[in-house]
Amino acid sequence: MSRFQGGPRRLLLSADVKGYGQEDERSQFDIQRALVRILDEAAEAVGFDRTAWIRQGAGDGELAILPDGVSEAKVVDDYVAELQAVLERHNHRVRTEHWLRLRLAVHFGTAHPADNGYAGHGVVLVSRLVDSDPLRQALIAAPESCLAVILSEQVYTDTVLQRLTKLSPKEFRQVAVEKKERQVTAWLRVPGANTHALDLGATASVPVAPVPESAARPAPAGIVLNGPVHAPGSVFGVGTVNNHGVPR
Repeated sequence: MSRFQGGPRRLLLSADVKGYGQEDERSQFDIQRALVRILDEAAEAVGFDRTAWIRQGAGDGELAILPDGVSEAKVVDDYVAELQAVLERHNHRVRTEHWLRLRLAVHFGTAHPADNGYAGHGVVLVSRLVDSDPLRQALIAAPESCLAVILSEQVYTDTVLQRLTKLSPKEFRQVAVEKKERQVTAWLRVPGANTHALDLGATASVPVAPVPESAARPAPAGIVLNGPVHAPGSVFGVGTVNNHGVPR
């Protein structure tokens, strides 16, 4: 029997639409069509070829595994900014109650093809992040916003703290995410809103002040997660990423 090698490490995106399950069937059809178009338009605007992404749809969401050479920093900065812009243009044409509001999680971790989708700790974590209470509560607490983004600790450290994006660490809020058997730290941002002023409830509390821009920036931390994890129904984006010119 050959030894199981586990999956490669990839940049993973998981997107999910707020309130999809409360819509009627016709609206769900329209939301699915709009979601794919919005994700495509945002990617095209920053030069990403989504036909090269491994994408797993789930009605109101998508898991994407990105290919080699896609910059983590460009995803966190430019892609998110363009996604916000495309969402705002879409929502400008519809009534407020029909706005498409999106949660997005970004992580770099393991993903491996399995019999019913993709397995790997990376896939599991990005799916937990997009479905986490702090991210869900952020869109509830910011009714004028159409996008809330959560970064894993690793992605935040390797991009924002290393000053590889135009984003300030002050724009992000450290939150606690329950991952069944343990709690993990992640970084939340709601573009256009004061993320630190949002009421995220007690479950999100992490008593840590915002990181000042002058704070010491740790070296990128590699997180190695071993062992197969089955995650049916998740939405992935996988790719071998040379994040910012630094080999992993």
